[in-house]
Amino acid sequence: MENELIFLGTGNAFGHTGRRHSSYFLKHKTIGLLIDCGPSTLPALHDNGLSPLDIDFIWISHLHPDHWLGLPLLVLDDKWISKRKNPIRLIAPNGISEMLDRVCSQIYSQEEAEHIPSVFEVIETPQEGEISLTDEISIEFWPAIHGGNGRCCKFYLGDKTLSYSGDTAYSPSLFKHLIADILIHEASSYDFQIPNHTMFLDLLKSKAPSDSTIFLTHIDESIIKNREQIHPPFFIAEDNLKIFF
Repeated sequence: MENELIFLGTGNAFGHTGRRHSSYFLKHKTIGLLIDCGPSTLPALHDNGLSPLDIDFIWISHLHPDHWLGLPLLVLDDKWISKRKNPIRLIAPNGISEMLDRVCSQIYSQEEAEHIPSVFEVIETPQEGEISLTDEISIEFWPAIHGGNGRCCKFYLGDKTLSYSGDTAYSPSLFKHLIADILIHEASSYDFQIPNHTMFLDLLKSKAPSDSTIFLTHIDESIIKNREQIHPPFFIAEDNLKIFF
């Protein structure tokens, strides 16, 4: 098994029951890829024996703060602690460069903002397309039904695939496209419809293949309270869960 996936943060913006914000660390052979970078990502990395130096690429699904606001903390960490030799390739929606520069300037100083190029090689992408990271890793992405320039994506990792919904409303065609060896799918509630988000009862309509493995993340208390009603191929992800595939 050439792929390791660590669920660094599986909670929503409100951190119900103490869950961290959205973030996942994927290792394919020797390549480290961070998927989303919520504000609690840096301590989550340390809690799992990782450091920012283990990250080669970062994928940001959309520009809402619970999914990207950990990036300024990585800038601060690098300036004073990690001091990496080569920047991380940061693949993010159009607009991330301006937002990151503005936030670093306002919450730290212009000095930290000037350090951003040492930490990140920013690759701003549209809502739809495909990008190759290495000879074995590529990302296909398409628009999510959400704000913040949201994109859903599928990672091609040699002969394996991993999909990530990010924040999105449910649609049958979107769900069908997301099916992969491993699917990380947001489920922001069990049975309450939140605009531009997915509730679990929608996913039950999907007729997911029985051999699928679908991890529910970005969850609230209603998902946790109804865990006995959630059965394979759906699984509630937990912070620090680690799987190999």
